[in-house]
Amino acid sequence: MWELIKLMLKEEVRIHTHLFPPLFFFLLPLMIFIFSFFLKLMILNVQILTTIFFLVVFFSGLSSGGYGVQAREIYLRKFPHLNFLLYSYLAMPIENEKILFSLFSKEVIFHFFWFLLPFTFGIFGFNILTLIKAVAIFLFSNSLSFLLSNLYNRRILFLISLLISAVSIFLFFNFMIAYPLLTLISAFALLYASLKTVNFEYYSKKIHHRNYFDALIKYFKSPLVSKDLIDLKRSYGIFRIAFSFILPFIVTVFIFQIFKFIGIISISKDVFYSLMLGLISVSVYATLIEFDRWEYYAIFPLKKSDVIKSKLKTSFLISLPLLLISISLMAKPSIENFFIGIISMLYIISLLVYLIDLEVGLLFDTRRIIVFSLLFAPYFLSILLFPNILITLLIFFLISLLLLKFGLRRFD
Repeated sequence: MWELIKLMLKEEVRIHTHLFPPLFFFLLPLMIFIFSFFLKLMILNVQILTTIFFLVVFFSGLSSGGYGVQAREIYLRKFPHLNFLLYSYLAMPIENEKILFSLFSKEVIFHFFWFLLPFTFGIFGFNILTLIKAVAIFLFSNSLSFLLSNLYNRRILFLISLLISAVSIFLFFNFMIAYPLLTLISAFALLYASLKTVNFEYYSKKIHHRNYFDALIKYFKSPLVSKDLIDLKRSYGIFRIAFSFILPFIVTVFIFQIFKFIGIISISKDVFYSLMLGLISVSVYATLIEFDRWEYYAIFPLKKSDVIKSKLKTSFLISLPLLLISISLMAKPSIENFFIGIISMLYIISLLVYLIDLEVGLLFDTRRIIVFSLLFAPYFLSILLFPNILITLLIFFLISLLLLKFGLRRFD
């Protein structure tokens, strides 16, 4: 099994260095260490810093542990041309549980050295007790996510498990941090249950889908938009959108508390939340392009810009209601705040279209990171620092339209 884990680690490194620039990948632990070290210098309140630290660790484990979904969605749909070691059970005399345990061990080892270790040392130095607590929290959330991903297709059992998990974590999160040994025992119990409930074959009932396409195309007048909406309904896209929106939603609250605590700038709560909610609403567009590839459309009489336009339309169709509802809940519902959120979403999406079109991995190219930072920073700072927000919004609205115009032409 250890040999299989080593091979999976090598496979993980090869995949990441293929998707992203190798230099960026290998420098990531150093970047995390530097970021966390400066975070410690900015937040002198140890209690707030510790709370943020363990929440980030918990959600990192939760987001990386959905191996049941990974097996069905990410590995097969995103990399259909690759033969992963995860699927060696088809040809090798290896038990399914051993393969899944190897996958789990590989993920834990990988995240330990690439994220957990530099993040912990950057904030708390060589504090072994804090590192042990962080590992316990990470293992618990990772195992919990593993189990929930296995139960996702068993709707009633999944909903009950999700409700019990959410209530238990809300009530006992501090207890889990204080007693890492009990947290580790719980994590291994969840892991054991996960290994026993996973199913590689995914035998499913015969499902007869209603013909939503005819109704949708009459309403939206676009076969590509109709296809995107049907894809989201029949896959796990809606679940991913919800998770990718809720997690940054929580992080936004903590970022505001950090800014407020360190008192670097005087920030209007309503403006800040409207700005950040507009930025995170771009996760819908990212989800739509993450599991779709231009190669699937290349045989049709379409230009790449046609596919990008459909993703933009679908993204706005889903994002706008979510954005307006979120701003109404988090900030004062005013015309100015709604404009800030909408223009923020439009500007970030226009940057993505201009820089990466349909390829999420291109955003990790060093040159694109620099260009993105140079174009994003002025907008972010001008909204927070300049008193006349409406003029700023108008300027960046026009810039967004130009970026979309040139971005759609650029990749044809």
